[in-house]
Amino acid sequence: MRYARELTPHERLQYKGAGEADDAWLYDCKSVVAWLRHWSLGKLIATFQAHEIDLEVAIDLKEEDLHEMGILEKGRRKRVLHALANLRNWAMRASRQRFESEQLFMGRYSVAGTADWGAYTVMTGTDAKTNREICLKVTSDYARHAAEAHARRRLSSEFVVEFFDSLEDTLGNYTTVLEYGSISLRELLTTQDVSDSQRRHLAERLLEITRHLHACGLVHADLRPDHFFLIGHVWKLADLSRALSRDEPLPTTRGAQPLAYCAPEFAALALAHAAQRGKDASIEVAAHESLDTWGLALCWYELFSGGLPLYPHANERTPLGASHPPHLEALADRTAVPCLGNVRPPTAQHLLTKMLAFEPSERPSLDLVSRHAWFTGGLDTSELEESFSGMQHAQELTQRQLGSLSAWLRSNQPA
Repeated sequence: MRYARELTPHERLQYKGAGEADDAWLYDCKSVVAWLRHWSLGKLIATFQAHEIDLEVAIDLKEEDLHEMGILEKGRRKRVLHALANLRNWAMRASRQRFESEQLFMGRYSVAGTADWGAYTVMTGTDAKTNREICLKVTSDYARHAAEAHARRRLSSEFVVEFFDSLEDTLGNYTTVLEYGSISLRELLTTQDVSDSQRRHLAERLLEITRHLHACGLVHADLRPDHFFLIGHVWKLADLSRALSRDEPLPTTRGAQPLAYCAPEFAALALAHAAQRGKDASIEVAAHESLDTWGLALCWYELFSGGLPLYPHANERTPLGASHPPHLEALADRTAVPCLGNVRPPTAQHLLTKMLAFEPSERPSLDLVSRHAWFTGGLDTSELEESFSGMQHAQELTQRQLGSLSAWLRSNQPA
């Protein structure tokens, strides 16, 4: 078992000594013989054994009891009383420490907040022994738990929050222990103003993380600002609940994914699956990197909108009489209209337009995205087109003005 970090030797002594490192030896002391020898009272071993006194009995001994046992030397009796007082103090501290540990989740984690997240119960708090922030994801679904743990082991903690441990309790619940940060990208965007340089830096970091997933053969399938956290000074991806291997079939249900972040191919799959319910026909859509291109574009849009989703009304309740959410139908029918007016400069707007193509095959790969003019500088194709168009228009205007001037000069020449 591995935790947020292993205890240092000093921390281990502090724990065993219930706060006093010098008393750590008592944690491993199992007999009254070892206890007496530690205090250089070995001559009393036979006396304690003759009176059948073990550590559980010794802790209650008083001075008159020692006198009755024949320990008449005042100095030796004082040393025994001092050793007994030390034993009682350690036992009291250890008992309190044990009680406090029993109030912790799994005897180790102090929980500050709890929320339901689809099939998971998510708890945030601290490791009581290392004081490091952690996130606990608890589920009774072993297959889901094992799939996520397997995916995390394939990824680098440089891009994804560190995976500390996988635990199982007696009730059949499975817990994933993860590194945790103090602020999510969603919180940052909704509470702080983001400068142009910060915006580009964040976009580049999210792109790096997504490309790392793809390099490891994974498709996230649910990218959104809620899933990125600042760990120290580094942004990392936290949630992998819907991550799939490349070409693995997409699930036909949304789970905890909001409608605003569904891709058109998933919308079409969900509606087709609902229409085929009860029939034998099976419909599958394979997970592909283009799914994350769509999700990444939605995240980047919120860098410009202050955390407001591109489709802010997508999560409204389905109207009475409608069989499916209107936004899902609009995505499936390719009639949803994205409004990118908040996105500046034009290079960024043009890039998001490409990435939000309804047809997955029309979306650029993330390799092409990384080489786009918004990241590399210069003009992209839309700006070049506008530039050439402007030059042509200016040239035509100049020619018309020159023609008008020539005509005026000819008409005003003396006969």
